[in-house]
Amino acid sequence: MREMSDILSWRLAWLEDRPSLGGSVLATKVRLRRNLSHLPFPSRGNPGDLQLLAERITSLLRKGSPVPEALLLPVNQLGDLQKGLLVECGFGEPSFFESSPGRIFGYSETGADSLFINCEDHLLVQVFLGGLSLVAAWEEAAAVVSGFEPLGFAFDQELGYLTSSPKLVGTGLQASVLLDLPALEMTRQTKPLARMCAQKGCFFQRYGGTEGHPLRSSLFVISNGRTLGQREEELLEDLRRLVVDVVAREQRAIMKLREEGGLSFEDKLWRSFGMMRYARYVDFEEALFHLSLLRMGMAFGTIPGISPKDWKRLLVDVHPVHVRAWCAERGIPVEEQKVRGYRIRQALRNAELRRGNVRGGAHES
Repeated sequence: MREMSDILSWRLAWLEDRPSLGGSVLATKVRLRRNLSHLPFPSRGNPGDLQLLAERITSLLRKGSPVPEALLLPVNQLGDLQKGLLVECGFGEPSFFESSPGRIFGYSETGADSLFINCEDHLLVQVFLGGLSLVAAWEEAAAVVSGFEPLGFAFDQELGYLTSSPKLVGTGLQASVLLDLPALEMTRQTKPLARMCAQKGCFFQRYGGTEGHPLRSSLFVISNGRTLGQREEELLEDLRRLVVDVVAREQRAIMKLREEGGLSFEDKLWRSFGMMRYARYVDFEEALFHLSLLRMGMAFGTIPGISPKDWKRLLVDVHPVHVRAWCAERGIPVEEQKVRGYRIRQALRNAELRRGNVRGGAHES
């Protein structure tokens, strides 16, 4: 089993900088779900069925196909911190990491591909890339799935691929895009956007949190809501157009804030920078809120900051379990808000050191 330090150092392809649409689009996630024709769905299968499926899939993987050098982690061997780290990295939902017979998580050394064995469906392949990469992510996911075809997928000539959820029958495709939309959040346009997306058969939701208690941040996820009756290319193109439309609205909202807010708006961004650069205690939602404003200020070129890749890395590192794991790795007490503030300050200070414009002494650390 991997140690926490290993998971903390895993390569995450979605953190790599792929500039698109002014930086508002952070990442793209594509999932393909498949079930085997001769076995009941996991929710109806007995432990023997689930274990048999896990053995067949892992045997195929050990032969070097379709995901070479995949790391396979049985869920029942993972500790709570490891499970939390994987969720915060974008590898599945907490429900998958509940112990269940034959449930396995697979990670590819590329940092993009991951496998979920015996989740709601027998097999879920996920590709997680930076920027707006819908077609690239789907093509990679399809290539991985094709390597499992010898197992025999459940397929109906009229309906398409059969899945545990009726909403996903057809292509078995789930595609989503993570966006940072501080201007639309500040101008209170996100609720109308949610209604517009619903009219187009898509979901517009806040990132993270729990049902009924979403995180207070400017991060949102847009995803497709149906798969039956459409080809994969059509679903992806509809979602792409919707994302482009939303980002255009964000850009117009930014221009409106700059024109109407003037120096007051610029002051708000600088205050946010000062908060991130010098605050000693920072809670999680506060960090997400101010990091979004920091990214906006960096995009204007008026506020010094960090590279887009380092910004996204910091976005992950401020998550609660990442903070706790970082403390555990160093054997220090877990003071979450204090450590989060320290890590943010260090990230910004290191960026200043690289630019060679740091003044002051140790009191600034």
